[in-house]
Amino acid sequence: MEQNIIDLDILRPEPRYVILAKKKIDVSFLPCGILFDINEKMNQLATVSGGEIEEIRKGGDVARKSYEMAIEICAIFCGVQHELMTKEWFRKNVSAEQVNMLLEEIRKLLEKELAAAVEPGDDSKNLIATEAT
Repeated sequence: MEQNIIDLDILRPEPRYVILAKKKIDVSFLPCGILFDINEKMNQLATVSGGEIEEIRKGGDVARKSYEMAIEICAIFCGVQHELMTKEWFRKNVSAEQVNMLLEEIRKLLEKELAAAVEPGDDSKNLIATEAT
């Protein structure tokens, strides 16, 4: 007997990975359990840094706060896949450039996820499968 099934798995993108300190991290998927935490931290980071690139380059409090927030965002994101990737782990194993590059990948993913939460993408039109697997 044929059943109509809504296949939500097709909404999950193909995995895309970054390698960081020999750890493989999927940057194609942002679990809903951390979506709003990541969003809140990204907004806080934007407030702290406030586009003050020159201040960040000088070092000091703004740079330290921005960097600590960036590490926290990376740790939240990566901790879902690798429990040992804590803020302390990032401080000991990753360069500032690596943190910034990973943070940019997370930012792009967050924007995509938030947009999809408001308006589903094209894949949502293909959700109905005709038989269960």
